[in-house]
Amino acid sequence: VLKRLLWFSETSAVAAGTAIDFPTGSDVEGTAGATSFSLDNDAFHLLPYLGFAATPDDQLFAQGFIQVDVPLNGNDVAIAPGGSGVLDEQALLFLDVAAGYWLIREECGACLTGLAPIVELHYTTTLEDSDTVVLGAGPFTFSNAANRLDVLHVTAGLHADFANGMNLRVGAVFPLRDDDDKVFDAEVQVPVNWRF
Repeated sequence: VLKRLLWFSETSAVAAGTAIDFPTGSDVEGTAGATSFSLDNDAFHLLPYLGFAATPDDQLFAQGFIQVDVPLNGNDVAIAPGGSGVLDEQALLFLDVAAGYWLIREECGACLTGLAPIVELHYTTTLEDSDTVVLGAGPFTFSNAANRLDVLHVTAGLHADFANGMNLRVGAVFPLRDDDDKVFDAEVQVPVNWRF
């Protein structure tokens, strides 16, 4: 991930950058009757972004970003016997914004030095129709069956800072869409960071 601070003041900042995502996941292989198939994980992705952070006063804070996920190449698909093609993944757009409010903010606390409720909105959408690769007389079809997706989640949680350099977040994530745009029912997240 590359990033650069573009602008800053005493209460806000804007940064931009890009990430490169390498294909590290497993390939997929399977069979349907007497026919075997494979889908290789070959795609590299470029993910440029623009982000901001703001602290208008000592208690309120907000941050967010806009990012595009652009596949740079496709994934090889094949059936045996005979048939191959390339499946191109869809480009994605991500929009995220979060805000919080410090209830406790003490630099010299013995244990708990900060406590803030946080709410976040996360939006992901496809920027193009799904690619479709049809192979064989079956036919075997490789595609995103839903074609276009518009996924929207809200996260509500609590962030805690501790004197030993550790911070803890506990949050719940809820989808705000239905049908194909709802990829899970609910989620609990508990990230812990410890600076040493």
